[in-house]
Amino acid sequence: MAVALAVFAHPDDMELVAAGTLLRLQRGGYEIHCLAVANGCCGSSAYGPEETVSVRRAEAQEACRLAGFTLHESW
Repeated sequence: MAVALAVFAHPDDMELVAAGTLLRLQRGGYEIHCLAVANGCCGSSAYGPEETVSVRRAEAQEACRLAGFTLHESW
C-alpha cells in the first residue's frame, strides 16, 4: 500500500487545511499518516497552554480516528 505523510505545524491544521485532499488520497489507496510538529500551546487566548494542548490533541486524535488516519506526535 502507498503511504502519504502529511506534516503540519499544529494539531488542528490537518482538519482545517488538508482533510479533503487527504481523504481523496485515502480513497485512491493511500494509507494516511499525519504529523504535527508543535503542540499548539499558544493557540488560544481563552485557555492556558496546558489546557490548549490537551484540547487540540484530543481534537486531532478524534479527527484522525474518524477519518481513518494515523496521528503521530513529535512532542
